[in-house]
Amino acid sequence: MRIRSVRRVILGETSALAMALLLVLAGGCRSGGESGPLTFGLIADCQFANKPAAGTRFYSYSWLKLINSIEEFNRREVSFAIQLGDLIDGDAANFELILPLFNRAAFPFYGVIGNHDFDVEDELKPGLPARLGTGRGYYAFSKRSWRFIVLNGNELSFNSAAEGALRKETEEMFSLLTERKRASAAKWNGGIGGKQFDFLKAELERAEKAGQKIIVFCHFPVLPAAAHNLWNDQEVVSLLERYPGMKAYFSGHNHEGDYSVKNGIHYVTFKGMVETRDTNAAALITLTEHRITIHGLGRETSRGLDIR
Repeated sequence: MRIRSVRRVILGETSALAMALLLVLAGGCRSGGESGPLTFGLIADCQFANKPAAGTRFYSYSWLKLINSIEEFNRREVSFAIQLGDLIDGDAANFELILPLFNRAAFPFYGVIGNHDFDVEDELKPGLPARLGTGRGYYAFSKRSWRFIVLNGNELSFNSAAEGALRKETEEMFSLLTERKRASAAKWNGGIGGKQFDFLKAELERAEKAGQKIIVFCHFPVLPAAAHNLWNDQEVVSLLERYPGMKAYFSGHNHEGDYSVKNGIHYVTFKGMVETRDTNAAALITLTEHRITIHGLGRETSRGLDIR
């Protein structure tokens, strides 16, 4: 693909994913009624690329896996869906091939920014989250009695376009983690900056005052402790635990998946779609008053999470 053509997708024109988010923000999402279960779809680490497989990662196969996931979500009439980051791998041209698939959805998609989404030319990195429909990369929205908070774990990052104060914050945080020999001190991870941390705190406060239950989405896990975690994972966990309405934290990045529960909060890391040639990985999430039910599709694990 020519770079000029790619620029039309992620620099000049509104992408399918961005259009889906705009529909959401305008209230274009199916509500499924004001009572009863709320169901949404979820995918993680599509990491599509038009290139040969490497090890267990079958990059080009994610194209068909994403189509199959969207079709399944359509059949289940989900209220919305979310992709947890790493939509592409290795080249901005891959956006042009994968983004049109979102036009097949009969529901809106919310986006999360992953580290591999910045595997593009340096001149294309500034403003990339906004061009993919995620604004500054972090935002929040409500559905019925639930508040959903999306974080940008690449705000502090060596791979993104962090400049000025954010660049300084990136270098200082990474230096401290390296000094402390933290497992997550790797340059392919990232963190959230001070302003975003304040945003998270404000959204948690707002949801608590409104009596809403809360789910946080981020590309990077925060529990259990692992090499794939958000740089400031401990600080985020400490903040989340102050709010009784906080019920779950959903992430990707670790393609093997993981799970932990601590002080009543469920931390679920979803398996990467890009892994394996023939088996998909996606999930349908159903929310009720006292339970979060994860119906795993393909390799994804099914779980029942008590939130009383």
